[in-house]
Amino acid sequence: MGCSTDGNCGQFTVVVDTRVAARQVTKEYNVAYTDAEEMQNCEITISEA
Repeated sequence: MGCSTDGNCGQFTVVVDTRVAARQVTKEYNVAYTDAEEMQNCEITISEA
């Protein structure tokens, strides 16, 4: 996923392995790229899913 002239959006998950009770903590996020004329300098927005 990356910048495009039409914009782009998707979702990703962050996984943290902890030593406390040997468990994983996960959190999902939305990511959106605004359109860019030359596919450079696009705005990136990350928000909680």
